[in-house]
Amino acid sequence: MSHRRFRLALGPMSEQWTGGLEYYRLLRAAFATLPEPERPVTGLISWDDAGDARRVGDLADELIVIPAGSSGLSLGRRALNRAGRSGLPVRAVSTTEKALRDWGADALFGTQVFPDAGPVPFVGWIPDFQYAHVPEAYSPEGAARVHDSSAAIALSADVLVMSSEAVKADLARLFPEAAAKARVVRFVSPMPDGIYDRDPAWVCDEYHLSDRFFYTPNQFWAHKNHHRVLEALQMEPAREAGVIVACSGNAHDSRNPTFFGELLAAIARAGMRDRLVMLGYVPRAHVLPLMRQSIALLQPSRFEGWNTGIEEAKSLGKSVLASDLPVHLEQDPPGGVYFRVDDPHDLSERLAAVWARGRSGPDNELEAHARASLSQRMQSFARVFLDAAREAASLARRR
Repeated sequence: MSHRRFRLALGPMSEQWTGGLEYYRLLRAAFATLPEPERPVTGLISWDDAGDARRVGDLADELIVIPAGSSGLSLGRRALNRAGRSGLPVRAVSTTEKALRDWGADALFGTQVFPDAGPVPFVGWIPDFQYAHVPEAYSPEGAARVHDSSAAIALSADVLVMSSEAVKADLARLFPEAAAKARVVRFVSPMPDGIYDRDPAWVCDEYHLSDRFFYTPNQFWAHKNHHRVLEALQMEPAREAGVIVACSGNAHDSRNPTFFGELLAAIARAGMRDRLVMLGYVPRAHVLPLMRQSIALLQPSRFEGWNTGIEEAKSLGKSVLASDLPVHLEQDPPGGVYFRVDDPHDLSERLAAVWARGRSGPDNELEAHARASLSQRMQSFARVFLDAAREAASLARRR
């Protein structure tokens, strides 16, 4: 008798939300490390099967097609009419619920509530509560919208996936009635094939960089703390040591569209363009070689839910200098060094100390450890996630 694999439906994902798309890819990569009987079948909900067909094999195994414009419409009107005549109660079944049932969904995972999914178990995902930590990044209306969306997920889900204990603590503070639903599932970043095959020093020529630099691959958003790095580089420890920091990322933030230009102007005024080097947006295939060539990943952020850059450094085998956020301490990169998040002098001292003892290029010891542990870490991520999804299915059956 063949074993039936768990079938996980994934909510639709906007092309504009790179973080959400990447999470689906991380899940898919983690599931692929499991033995075949444990590996779930994933299906991406789609209202545009032609447009989403290219996502099969990238985000999910299959598509779950729901006719466009029909979400929430009831089916079986004849049955309802017959029930009305006979006095028998019959529950309407939406096209969304029917599509999920026909596909055989054991659970539905996503960041939006599907009120028309019927009794299909819902595993909600709230990546973080950034709006509560950096409210200045949001308009009052924007913060209210994000809060309401988080509340809807928290109250509707059978189980909630939290990326860290830090996010789980925020949930308990903001939505205490949903705290018991939280399950911490820490994602793990995979490494692409061949990442260790080539000496990464080529990035120095490609980007006109010194062979020694710290690397910060953050979006250019205010809470990522680039201005604090600029302050630190101007202070004596880092200035005298000659520390260089290279930064890459998306320069556009719709919430603060002038930020990147203001940062460039501040760097120019300080005469630090050769010390805080702005690479702008770089191809994804260049991010890991840049990290591998660097002395260390520098993660100065004032807020994170579970930082992708630190996870990539752990999986790659690169040392980390990070702000002392609880979530960064929870991520616990091997040999991690921390600075007080709002103290530029402390950061300057740490930069100078790591610069003095660190070396650029591959760290053979850290890379060997990372390579040896990555498969087990990814399998653990996959299994903990699936435990949460199966728990949601079990709870729903008992409703």
